[in-house]
Amino acid sequence: MPQALRKRQVAQSGVIQTERLTLRHWRRGDAASLNRACNTPQVMRWLGGVQSRAEVREDVSYFQACQKEDGHTFWVMERRSDQEFLGFCGFVLTPDQDCPVRGELEIGWRVRADEWRNGYAEEAARACVAWSAKHRPAARVVSRTAQSNWPSRRLMEKLGMRRQTSLDYDPDDGSERLLVYTISRDQATLLQRVA
Repeated sequence: MPQALRKRQVAQSGVIQTERLTLRHWRRGDAASLNRACNTPQVMRWLGGVQSRAEVREDVSYFQACQKEDGHTFWVMERRSDQEFLGFCGFVLTPDQDCPVRGELEIGWRVRADEWRNGYAEEAARACVAWSAKHRPAARVVSRTAQSNWPSRRLMEKLGMRRQTSLDYDPDDGSERLLVYTISRDQATLLQRVA
């Protein structure tokens, strides 16, 4: 099958492939993989801390519901060479009541700590931003992170996202200030052309 046709079919199914990664739908057993790979103090440092297994299962159920209702979610991230579970990357519609970008297309990622600094989050996120330009009519893509989460902030900037200081906010739960970054549909379209 020609590569262009295969890429088109992959995108239409809601799954994205990059040179090294597959972003796919959640399956049976993935909640356990997420719990093992990413539910650690290192990974969850800026995400509210380590969760119970029940909370991880609830998250995966939520991701599956987003896929069904919205046509996108935080997809499972696997390495293509060995199908190893690395984490997730994709989009949800920002659900938080106290958030100034509630309901907007929000990109997010999570990668297990032993695979940090291999460029997987950037590779997946670039492909997702490009996918959004083609498959979602949103005027922009947003992302949020804790003020002290410099690795995520650097990645957002590498993606061409820019901080919108007027949208930064303090969550109702009293946790650290959240910073909001955005990329316009036009900028995302440029990424799609080079992806």
